[in-house]
Amino acid sequence: MSNDYWDRCTKKNPCPECGKGDWCSVSTDGKWACCQRTPEGAVKQTEGGYLHLLRDDKGGGRCSPHHRAYRISSQEISEAHVERFTALAEKYQHNLTSKRCQDYAQSLGVSPESLRQLGVGYVGYDRYAWPMCDAEGRIIGIRIRTSKGKYCVRGSKTGLFLPQPISPHDPLLIVEGNTDCASGLSFGLASVGRPSCTGGTDILLKVCRGRGICIIADSDTPGQVGAIRLAEKLSICCPSVKVITPPQGIKDLRRWLALGLTKEGLREVISSTAPIMLEVA
Repeated sequence: MSNDYWDRCTKKNPCPECGKGDWCSVSTDGKWACCQRTPEGAVKQTEGGYLHLLRDDKGGGRCSPHHRAYRISSQEISEAHVERFTALAEKYQHNLTSKRCQDYAQSLGVSPESLRQLGVGYVGYDRYAWPMCDAEGRIIGIRIRTSKGKYCVRGSKTGLFLPQPISPHDPLLIVEGNTDCASGLSFGLASVGRPSCTGGTDILLKVCRGRGICIIADSDTPGQVGAIRLAEKLSICCPSVKVITPPQGIKDLRRWLALGLTKEGLREVISSTAPIMLEVA
């Protein structure tokens, strides 16, 4: 491998695979990592280490099945698994300096404090780590977000983007995705992010029990359908469940925030929205 094609990993830009700041390298186009320590999931072994594909030729997230998140019940998640992902998340959080946190928050249009509440960390080379949690707040997986796409750390289990701490008393916003969750927290409102428009339902039923809920649905069809289905299930265990959608032409909460939505404006929309009524046959 030509040295002109590779950048050495450093403490500021650690290896995306092992998280270390020495011995490993990343290709200058950001497509490949050559890790000295991690054979699992590698495309092949070379003289310089284990070669890992970071993104496909279209610039998207990883295509390897090793980097998908898997659904699994909480009973099947071992303490060793939780310990591994907790340690990995803490390592990435240590890499997220105050300056980098501020810059990343500004690029997303959210507050730095919201990123800290969600335990966001920095992997290196434009890769940011967002922990996913179970109902008890244990870290069971990590989603990596880049400017080109997103993928999950190998072995991740699907969970919620759950801030710490989260008030047990305030009404809870449920949104789709990690950056929308950061947007809700930027308003100073208790917020939880689903991993997708249909994901995390079983965990949400435990987190939301007994609380007032407001689901902010993405404006696309999958987002609307997913929100209504979740609302119907939560209505059984929550005293009040509301569903709101951003105004026409605005896809999600983060975009709504960028276009000038204020905390007072959001509270007004929520208060003027009637709870859904569960029809009993």
